[in-house]
Amino acid sequence: MSAILARIGWTPTFPQGRLGGSCVQPSKYDGSLSASSYVSFEVLPPRTSGRVSRGSGPSMTLPVNPDVSLADPSGVRAWLGEQVARFVASHDAKLTADTQERVRAELLRADATDLGRLLQRMTNTGTDWEYQESDILARRLSHALGRLVFEPGSALEGTDHLRIAERESVTFLVNHLSFADANVLECFLAFAGFESVAGRLTVLVGPKVYTDPLRRLMSLCFGAIKTPQSATLATGEAVMSKRAIATAAASTLRHFEARRAAGDHLLIFVEGSRSRTASMQAALPAVSRYIENPDAVLVPVGLTGSEELVPIGDERVHPTRVTATVGPPLRAAELWRHANSKRRLLMDVVGLKIAALVPPSYRGVYGDAVGGLEEARAVAAEL
Repeated sequence: MSAILARIGWTPTFPQGRLGGSCVQPSKYDGSLSASSYVSFEVLPPRTSGRVSRGSGPSMTLPVNPDVSLADPSGVRAWLGEQVARFVASHDAKLTADTQERVRAELLRADATDLGRLLQRMTNTGTDWEYQESDILARRLSHALGRLVFEPGSALEGTDHLRIAERESVTFLVNHLSFADANVLECFLAFAGFESVAGRLTVLVGPKVYTDPLRRLMSLCFGAIKTPQSATLATGEAVMSKRAIATAAASTLRHFEARRAAGDHLLIFVEGSRSRTASMQAALPAVSRYIENPDAVLVPVGLTGSEELVPIGDERVHPTRVTATVGPPLRAAELWRHANSKRRLLMDVVGLKIAALVPPSYRGVYGDAVGGLEEARAVAAEL
């Protein structure tokens, strides 16, 4: 890894040859010095007994231009600008050009340290179950892109309910429409004058966030804690054994509570995975473990439009009108008391609170005509 980074003019020091607690090993390099060369890395799990089992981690391919050197900042900035531009819809030439211009302006503000740190983190972030802090350059790039793709009418609504977040840690409970949802909320908070909240945002993210370099880049726009998906929701590289899920979940919960104690604002997508129909799925009972702290302040948020911002199956950014509506906060202790500590009931109440913030077409299993939610509706009305 050091040899590859040396080709771009920056060689970090990794204690005992390890990178972020995990081993990142080059598995293929063709020796070419062309601008389109690629290096494939195999991400191996952390050492636990002095031995690493090859092939047990997911693989990723990161485009690396060996001709780029940090001695040539303009070359580095051009390369990074191209990577971000790949994230926008290629059929929109003006958007692509505008993105490159905005990104180039942000990259001109970055020094060699900022550039080198971002390049490193685009390869190693998410290789373990540790907390990952945000990166200031990644945030600036995300904000530049957001200002281009959020169409007129995009807004953060219900901002009066955010005032409590200026005084204490809150936990945002949100519906899930696209893998850019956390970026949308982070941008909206920053754009609406809540930088102190956006800058302390920590998001629970699934393993798939770290399987692609551009997704990794987007994940660096906020603090992140990787969480395993349940066996019923996981696919592909996110599939884990029940034992591994339990171990990882315990680590996730530990980091989650540590970030709350540190004053971060937490964000949880209560459905556990993106909706493929743009309508709400049932909130997962397992999410309730993250809101057991009786003093936790819970803030429901309803997103709309982001399913078109980054469509499933395309996963490039398209200019779209997006809204995030913030609901009234409530204390976890009150929620647990009214739900009689029944996890399924409690999470259905949360689902109804979020559904009340979005149009009927987005409410899905929490729609007004859906049966079987009478008790949950009664509890929601009391809160």
